[in-house]
This record gives sequence, C-alpha cells and structure tokens, in this order.
Amino acid sequence: MASDLDAMQLRDLRVKFGLDLLHRVYAELLEPAFSVDELESEEFFRSSLVESDQDPQTLALVAVDPNSVPSDDPVGTVIGKWYQATGVLLIAYVTVRADRRGAGIGESLMRLAVERWFPSIGCTLVLGEIEDPRHFDEQEAIRRLRFHGRVGGSLLRIPYFQPRLRQDARRVHHMFLAVFASSAMARREGGVDASLLRAFLKQYFAATEGAEAVRSDPSIAWLLRFYQGDVIPLVAMARYLQVPDPEPPTEP
Repeated sequence: MASDLDAMQLRDLRVKFGLDLLHRVYAELLEPAFSVDELESEEFFRSSLVESDQDPQTLALVAVDPNSVPSDDPVGTVIGKWYQATGVLLIAYVTVRADRRGAGIGESLMRLAVERWFPSIGCTLVLGEIEDPRHFDEQEAIRRLRFHGRVGGSLLRIPYFQPRLRQDARRVHHMFLAVFASSAMARREGGVDASLLRAFLKQYFAATEGAEAVRSDPSIAWLLRFYQGDVIPLVAMARYLQVPDPEPPTEP
C-alpha cells in the first residue's frame, strides 16, 4: 500500500549528512515528540553519528520533502542504536511531523528501517521502547501501541524502565520493551532468550549511566532480576495489561 513516503526523499544521516539537517531533525521532529527525559542531547546524537566506531552506533533515516519551501523539510525520521557487542538494535525514536501524520509515513519508515538494518549489520534482535498507557497519556500511548503493532511489534511480558540518557535526566519508569524482529539465535518457544536481553540491558545501562551503575545501583539490580531464567514471553500489543507492572524502587 502506497504512503506519502513515496513522494519523499530518504536521507541516511550517516552518509554525507549536513549538520543543518541533523539540527532540524532534532529541533523539528524529536523535541516536539519526546519528553526531555526520553531524549539524548543533540551533541551526543551528533557525535554518535560521526564516530562510526562507537558502540552503540547511531543509525538514522530521514524523510524530506523535496518540494517544500525552504527545500528538504524533514517530515519523519526513524533512529536506531546498534549495540554491536550484544547484537541488538534498539529503535530509539520514530516520529512524523504533526501535520503529516496519518498518511502512512511512520509505518513505511519503520518497516524500511528494520528491513534495511536488520540483515545488513548482523543483528539478532530489534527492540523498541513504548510508554505504558497505565501511567502515561492513555489515548496517546494506546495510539502508539497500535502503531507499533501494525509494523509487527510484540511486547515482552516483563517490567522495564528506560535508563538516564543524560546526567540531568531522570529514568523513565513504567515503559514496555517491544520486539520487532529476531534471529533464530534470539528466539525461544513462546518468546525471546532471556540471557540475551539481560546482556543487552547491562550494555545499554553501562553506555548511558556508566559501568559502576550496573555494578552497584539497586534499581538496576531490581530490574535485572526479572530477566533471569531462559525465556521472556511475548504478548500482542492489545494485551498490554498482561505485562507485569510492579512499583519500581524509589529513586534517590
């Protein structure tokens, strides 16, 4: 099914990107769509695109309108963080400019990103973070769940919170982890390999909050205890109420 993406041009921000386009993506697409605590800084975003040997690396596709005035307005983006050491790709952000939503651009971008990145980088698992309607704006959170369900996502039936992405940010509690694609190495009957998820979370928290936090922070230890065992089950987006929702430890 065609979408408005067919009339757009796609830009890979890792290949001959301009700093002006990167700034516009951050200011015009990311900042209006995500809370301060859910966004890494623009400076970190820029450095992780430029320094291609980093782990994690940042991957970014941007849809621009070639007929806009001024030209090449960014209208949608999908941004992934590639954690090479664990083979996990985290879809960190996917958003479309408010006046261009409802035309299939976001779904097309998301599918295209997974189709391109999953086989090309040797990925074992594609994950994403989604707000829990029980704790956020219910109507908006359910809309996002439905969107991610349409692009093939399922929820891991396990608690999760997003780490601090900057020193001045807070952790984002009551989030879901979603699975969009998995290799045979990651799949288990009824779900996903728990040891892979646990290893990824340790790498993710170490990259964002530091290795010492992974070793000593009681809230991270609390979270990782849920990822013991062999398999973490999957449930459909519509069945999000089946995901356990324990109250996390109080943050200092």
